[in-house]
Parts: sequence; structure tokens; C-alpha cells
Amino acid sequence: MSRAWVRESIHRIERDFQRSADTHLVPVELVAMPDVRLYLKDEWAKRHPIFEGLQAGGLMDYTVYREIIPHLGFVGQSPPLEAVAGACKTSQGYESGLLVAVHACGEGRLVMNALRVREELETSPVAERLLRNMLRYAAAGG
Repeated sequence: MSRAWVRESIHRIERDFQRSADTHLVPVELVAMPDVRLYLKDEWAKRHPIFEGLQAGGLMDYTVYREIIPHLGFVGQSPPLEAVAGACKTSQGYESGLLVAVHACGEGRLVMNALRVREELETSPVAERLLRNMLRYAAAGG
């Protein structure tokens, strides 16, 4: 790893922190193909009681959700009653999955969550807010 590479990497990270609250889509640069920009995946969340008080209604802002976005989501389940949050990847083929979904379960509902809420609960205010919102949503009967 050269000093120039380290300096450039630090510069990019610092520049990213200066950006507004837009969704940060940082491309992977391919040395062998400098004209190609590769975006790995985009996460989205719709306006829903589970995301009350948080940025939602489109792409998830990475500066808000970076600690809790998982690498994997739910794929292959039966269609949910509500798709609350998910991810899609279109740059190398197409894949998509759900990060938060509400499914029918007997006479009730089951909230399936792949976000890293439990893992980040002690350090992330977003994780704490999501957990509180999920509990409120469940207590209200969905």
C-alpha cells in the first residue's frame, strides 16, 4: 500500500463526511476498467411506523444507517404483507432481498428484520429507535 493511496483514501473519506444528507453511492473503482463505475447495492426504506422519526421514503442514507445495514437480506420467502425495507443490486446481474418485512403469522403478524439492530443496540441511536418503533408497532397490532 503506497503513501499516495493512503492519502487519497483519507481524502475520499473526509470528503464523504462533508457531503449533505443525500444517499452516498460510492462506486468501486476498477483499475483494469477505469471508465466503469461499479455500485454494489442500494438499500431502501419506505415510510412506515417502524421507521418513524428516521430518514425513510427512498434510498437509505448511508451516513444514518451505515452501522446497521447488513450484508445479506431475506430472499425466497413467501410474499410479505408489507415490504418495509430492502436492498437491490443491479450492477452485476440482479439480486434483491428484504431487510424488514411484515408477514402473516396465524392470526397475527411477524416482523422479520435483517438490520443489525441487536448487534448495534448499545452504540447506535438508530438501532435503539428502530427497536422502540418495532415494539410500538407490534404492541399496536401492526
